[in-house]
Amino acid sequence: MRFFQTQFLIGVTGIIFNEKNEVLLFKHTYRQHAWSLPGGYLKSGEHPAEALEREIKEEAGFVVSVDESLRVRTDRGGARLDLCYVGVFIGGEFV
Repeated sequence: MRFFQTQFLIGVTGIIFNEKNEVLLFKHTYRQHAWSLPGGYLKSGEHPAEALEREIKEEAGFVVSVDESLRVRTDRGGARLDLCYVGVFIGGEFV
């Protein structure tokens, strides 16, 4: 089945709020717009919410809790599915 099916990426993005209702943004050097929402791609067998929590921990050292799925977007130009979640900042030290 894997041989005949088109492969695609599954991406996750998060809208993460702190106690002041501020939204977490990352400054990226590799994206078209420097400031954007945190996110990344799923690893095999990983739940999307776990992937987003892992990506934010890896990239910034922050612990977040991803609570609610907000939106699903497909990209017809490429084989990609994006899932957007809402969550809250728990803590951690920026690295």
